[in-house]
Amino acid sequence: MWNSASKVWSFFEPLHDQIYSIIAALIVTFIIYVLRARTNIQWTLVANSFHTLKNEGDTTTTIYNEVLHINNLGRATANSVEIVFDGNPDSISVFPSIAHSRLINPDGNTLLHFKFLPPKTFLTVTFLSLNGSCKRINTVRCEETNGNFINTVIVKQLPAWVNNMISIAMILAIAFIFTLFINLLNLV
Repeated sequence: MWNSASKVWSFFEPLHDQIYSIIAALIVTFIIYVLRARTNIQWTLVANSFHTLKNEGDTTTTIYNEVLHINNLGRATANSVEIVFDGNPDSISVFPSIAHSRLINPDGNTLLHFKFLPPKTFLTVTFLSLNGSCKRINTVRCEETNGNFINTVIVKQLPAWVNNMISIAMILAIAFIFTLFINLLNLV
């Protein structure tokens, strides 16, 4: 095998410099491709609340509030960032305050448009809907990529003694499995 490979390599001896140049160019191109600046948009729905208020008479008002966090974790600026809502929220607030426009797309849904989102930028968008005018957010996207939705779960903070008891139970369970394994090895 090696003998035939060395014969092929010696056959191409006049082209060795060109072959080395091609290999070096491919390696440099791959390194530049891996290290290039990219956008990485991540978004999550952090908190929401749903309230029903009774008005005078038998009428009720349903209030839905949701908080959206958008983060550009990449090293490149995200251009033409859009948040597509399923419906039309009654109120939208953006923090920190950056220039944006609120448009209605052909489907009748609200589109919140930002010209750009700089790298390492964290943006909070809060929207308020009355009587079901907006149900959810469809997508967050930009020219370079679609945003990645990160599913978050609200975790209850337990007292320290509960966390300590859980830690002790885990340690005892690991010790039990370890001794069980040793006992099984002794039987064999």
